[in-house]
Formats: sequence, structure tokens, C-alpha cells
Amino acid sequence: MKPRLLFVTDPMCSWCWGTLPEVSGVRRSLSGQVDFDLAMARLTVGGERELSDYHKGRLVKLWREVRQVTGQVFSERFPDGIVFDSRNACCAVEMARLQTGEPPWEFFATLQAAFFVDGRDITRSTVIAELLGQSVEDVESALVASDSATAMDAGFAMLRRLSAHALPSIYLDTGEGLKLVSGGFISAEFLAEEILCRLRQAELGEGTASGD
Repeated sequence: MKPRLLFVTDPMCSWCWGTLPEVSGVRRSLSGQVDFDLAMARLTVGGERELSDYHKGRLVKLWREVRQVTGQVFSERFPDGIVFDSRNACCAVEMARLQTGEPPWEFFATLQAAFFVDGRDITRSTVIAELLGQSVEDVESALVASDSATAMDAGFAMLRRLSAHALPSIYLDTGEGLKLVSGGFISAEFLAEEILCRLRQAELGEGTASGD
């Protein structure tokens, strides 16, 4: 089996949005050597209430910082009445995985762009249904109880076991379980270099073991 990279991320995480082009670039260049996957980490701001002006101001300040570092686009628009809880958006990513049978990189990018660039409320079932090409009724049912919701909860539990506190975080499994590569923003150049270094180390380890 090929080594596996896990991108721990969230649809509403600004640094994750800033890091996505870097990870996507490495994925394109190293997909022949490494399997790339995503894991969702639920993000909340301001509890279960509508996002306050105070929290909006803090988010805009953060978005401007991310834009300055990464060059990613932010509209700085907030959907009316948004409750900043990414649970439904995380579940939507698992719905896309179930739909395609593959890690849903393209859908995840579309979902993030809908929020950060278009200013849409990706926590709403109507928006999720449109982006997935499914009926609102099917999406609302899946958000409550479905294989997608079960997979999402299992993913949350796995990340708690990994103690993945920083977003985004990147892990690599070369045969000895998932090991942390980076926490926070990382450029494509440094990420590719680190992955290749670890792959070489794993190959040397296998050679030593076979020689014994």
C-alpha cells in the first residue's frame, strides 16, 4: 500500500482555506507516490447563537491576515443570521465522499469557496443540497442520521485520539501509523520536501529491516 497523507481541515477554517492550494499542489505532484485524504474537524465560533458583530470583526481581522500570508481570496461577507458551527458542512463533505467513493477534494474546495469567496451559508441544508446536486429533503435526512453522519462522528473521534488541536494539521502514514507533519499553514515547497524526506527514511528503514 502507498503511504497516506491526511489533511485535517474544516470547511469554515480560514487557515485551512489558505493552506488548501498548497496541499492541492503537492497532491497533484505526488499523487503517484502518496494517497491523499481529508478529515473534518468541527469548528465553532460564538456558540449556538447568531454570529455577533464582535466575532465578525475578529474573523475579518483573521481573514485579512490569512490573505496577506497566503494570497487566498476572502469576500469578507457574512450570510444573514449565520450560526458559525461547521457541523453540517463537515457532514456535507462525508456525503460527497459517499457519493463519489473517493476523498472529496473537489467538493471540499467548492464548499470552502462558497463560504469564503461567495459569502454563502454552507451550514444550511438548502445550500448544501445545491452544491451536492441532491434534494433538500435528502440532505436534511442525512444531516440527522446517515452513513455520512456516522462517518463524520467517527472522524471527530479519530482526531480526538490524535490530539489534532491545530487547524489545519497534516499527518503522514508510511506504515507505522499517522505521524504529525505540520500544524498550521505550510507552503507546498516545504510540505513536498518533508513528505519526500519521510518517504526516503521509510525506505531506508525497510532496507535495514530486510537486511537483518
